[in-house]
Amino acid sequence: MSSGLENYPDTALFLASTCNTLIGIEYQEKLMKYYPHARLAVIDDAGHNMIAEQPLACLAVIREYLGN
Repeated sequence: MSSGLENYPDTALFLASTCNTLIGIEYQEKLMKYYPHARLAVIDDAGHNMIAEQPLACLAVIREYLGN
């Protein structure tokens, strides 16, 4: 694991999908603990390739996070 993540001042966005059993919601929640401010967005009906499977849902979350 990288060092210094606890110093990241902004909110880190984590994406997970409901059909991904390898690095899904539980795995992302473990990684989020290393950041002082983290947000998890869960994409429904998608697996590991969530951006290809649910592009509109993913883009909406990413755009909202970036403030666009």
